[in-house]
Amino acid sequence: MATSSTSVWEPTASQIIRSALLELGILHASDSPDTDQLALGMDILNRGMNAMIVRGVAVNLIERYEQTLTADDHTYTAPADTETIEGTATVTDTNDTDGQVFPITREEYMAITDKTVTGRPTMYFAEKTGPSTHTIYLFPVPDSTVETFTYVRTRRFRDTDTGARTLDIPRKFIEPMVTLLQWKFARHYKLAPERIKDLKTSYEDEIDLALNDEVPHGNLQFVVPNLFMR
Repeated sequence: MATSSTSVWEPTASQIIRSALLELGILHASDSPDTDQLALGMDILNRGMNAMIVRGVAVNLIERYEQTLTADDHTYTAPADTETIEGTATVTDTNDTDGQVFPITREEYMAITDKTVTGRPTMYFAEKTGPSTHTIYLFPVPDSTVETFTYVRTRRFRDTDTGARTLDIPRKFIEPMVTLLQWKFARHYKLAPERIKDLKTSYEDEIDLALNDEVPHGNLQFVVPNLFMR
């Protein structure tokens, strides 16, 4: 039999929560999660996804963001869901020519004696000025010859705020999220300690395997010197 020609499987949060509860034996095949189970499940999913950022993995959260520039305006605010801004950026002029803009530190920006100089920006300083506020300072101040500033940002995970949402993660993280739900629900329903421990171990193994796949891999060759050669 031929395989399917599509690859669009994206379970919703409620489907993932239901799967976890079914496998735990909390629900039967004809049951669906109730309101409290969905609320707890979505909270677990949101906390679990954000914990992946703490582990240092962005998983599909890194993207380029294009900011339209205004002549003589050197200060811009990044979108509220921005987590970090880093790396070399670009400015594009009215002739569609790109130029590099390099990040500088707060000390380097403060050391600029005349911050009103205009021209084509070559440096930027990104400052986190609030829990959800990143302010970008460009230097020189953009003039009328430049149109856009494009930078690399890490955004936050999209919230799982209803059961109808799909998770803002690649497919390979769905199975670890199911196991995370099973572990947390097992604790909530006070199942046997041995089962809770096994589910915790299974989750850690599955999430480590998925996270390890985020690390770039390449050809590796060990060269062992022959210490007996003369």
